[in-house]
Amino acid sequence: SFMSGASGLYVDALKAQRIGMVSPGSRNIIQFGNTSLALAKELTIGHIELDDLRAFAHRLRAKHCMFATSEVFKNIYAIELSLWTYGMPMSAYNDMLDIYNLPHLPTEPVKANIVRRVKRDIPDLGTLGVTVLKDPGMILRGVLKDCKQCNKCLRSCPEDALTIEEVTPYPMAVIRSDLCDGTACKRCELVCPTHTMSLKNMRTVDTDESQGKA
Repeated sequence: SFMSGASGLYVDALKAQRIGMVSPGSRNIIQFGNTSLALAKELTIGHIELDDLRAFAHRLRAKHCMFATSEVFKNIYAIELSLWTYGMPMSAYNDMLDIYNLPHLPTEPVKANIVRRVKRDIPDLGTLGVTVLKDPGMILRGVLKDCKQCNKCLRSCPEDALTIEEVTPYPMAVIRSDLCDGTACKRCELVCPTHTMSLKNMRTVDTDESQGKA
């Protein structure tokens, strides 16, 4: 089995095999690393040209429509779709294979040999090294006029993205957008007894600007 992208570098291949990201029958797992970054490097340093890449992409382009004609492929695809999309438990996988008279997957992964082709995303950091951003994204701030300081909003936040600044005349909600789940969550807003916490009333502030004020 081959793993690339984030899975090809950061993911533990043996754990990936145990949860089904890699076939449990794979005896060799090769992690190629982040191939997108490798390609970007080749373009940047001039080893390949963008025109060459366009020509290569054109050669890969399909000239016809392909429909799966293999019954085995169709049946396994249906099982995989049921597992990853429709909530079928892994314990039912071999039962589904029995329906189509297909061989079972091992219930436990075989011992696999792991080959890691790269150690990190960017092997050559140059003379300036790498700077890591501590607080990427935006900061959301909002005045809480009717805040009772019960801290229910703080306790409800699953990502610890929210803090409350004790300023006058009213407390200030501060949310890190890179951690916040946004409107898909809104637990802080829903749990507020006075409904003073409102995400739509938050004002965005650049991280640098926020740190500068501090």
